[in-house]
Amino acid sequence: KKKPKMKLNIIHLPNRKDRESSMLKQLLWQEITDYKIWPGIIHEKPVTGICRAFKQIVQSAKDNNEIMCCIGEDDLSFTSKDSWKYFLDNIPGYFDMYLASFYSGLITFNNRIEKYRGNSLIIVHSKFYDKFLSIPENEHIDSAANDLKGNYVFCKPFPALQRAGFSANNMAVVNYNSVLREEHIYRG
Repeated sequence: KKKPKMKLNIIHLPNRKDRESSMLKQLLWQEITDYKIWPGIIHEKPVTGICRAFKQIVQSAKDNNEIMCCIGEDDLSFTSKDSWKYFLDNIPGYFDMYLASFYSGLITFNNRIEKYRGNSLIIVHSKFYDKFLSIPENEHIDSAANDLKGNYVFCKPFPALQRAGFSANNMAVVNYNSVLREEHIYRG
């Protein structure tokens, strides 16, 4: 199966040098050459900055008539040498958002999820751009996305996770991976 062409848009705060080298190593490891690094947006309320950072990428995709828009955060960590390929090879035929992983949520059927948390690596479909852009900026973007009642599908097992470390959103060190079981993680 031929890998679909997909640009990876990465949100990165330039002052986070601790994330920059890891992010670049992940791109090299996955042989991702089609990517763009977008400056994160600093705001007194971190959830607003995060929301605006995601929305600037989706707005650009909409303005450029892109069918899908892939967004990763700079603390993205792939789980296997071929995780990027696996993620792209398993893009579903119908979805509003496609997630590489999540940390909590309600699994319904056919890898669909509701009330999810976690936007480490997502693909937003163009038919959902306007709804995505309507997300209120004063809420956590993943929680607020759930209020839109979209068709959210996740990749099983998870090909990418959020690397443990300091979160500007939580203002603390976080490790959400501790809640995952080994069978949830793609190992190639």
